[in-house]
Amino acid sequence: MMKPADRIVSPAPFEHVDTIRPLLSEFDHDLALSVIDRMAEDGAMHDAAHPRYEAFDLLFDVIYDYEHVHCLF
Repeated sequence: MMKPADRIVSPAPFEHVDTIRPLLSEFDHDLALSVIDRMAEDGAMHDAAHPRYEAFDLLFDVIYDYEHVHCLF
């Protein structure tokens, strides 16, 4: 029997501009951070011609909004 922490979770909700949604939990936040890190490594951060640039930009805004409310530095 798998424990909840052993679940394999797909990052798909944060992979495409049409499926990006608000972050509802710390788990969503962690998952979104892993996706945006991978997008940055793939070059989506600085290249407006990159196929995932728009998704990167939107995901960045979603992460920022979550952190603005939940991660007071």
